[in-house]
Parts: sequence; structure tokens; C-alpha cells
Amino acid sequence: MVWFGSRVNGVPSPGSDVDVCLVLARSDKPFRERAADYLPLGFPVGLDLFPYTVEELEQLRRDHPPWHRAITAGIDLLPAR
Repeated sequence: MVWFGSRVNGVPSPGSDVDVCLVLARSDKPFRERAADYLPLGFPVGLDLFPYTVEELEQLRRDHPPWHRAITAGIDLLPAR
């Protein structure tokens, strides 16, 4: 789970949401249908959730390096133990 975006970078504006990437081992659902399974109820601000599989995140690294860098430059909320 990686927290990234303007709130992490220290440049949020009024109304900025929270950007979180969940890295999943795998998923049977298409990307656009996954977020609803992980969204918390009653989150106090807007939340953009990006539930990528490990394979999709690797594809993102190859096909969209700036977006991949934005995500991976964030804060790992669940570091390996």
C-alpha cells in the first residue's frame, strides 16, 4: 500500500484528495471494477484508490514511467517485515 500524490509531496490544495495504490498479488476483476472492493466506508476526505496487480505495476513501469515514478515515490504504508 503506497500513499502518494500532493498530500505526500507537501503541495496539496484545498480539496486535494488522498491517493493510494494497493499492490495486489493478482485479481480476477478488471482494474476499473476493483476499487469498490477496497474503499473504506466513511473516509473523511476524497480518496483515489489504484488497485494494481504486481504484473500491472510492472507494465506501468514500462509503458508509463512518469506515472509509475509518481506512485513509487510515495510512502510505503505497509513495509516488508
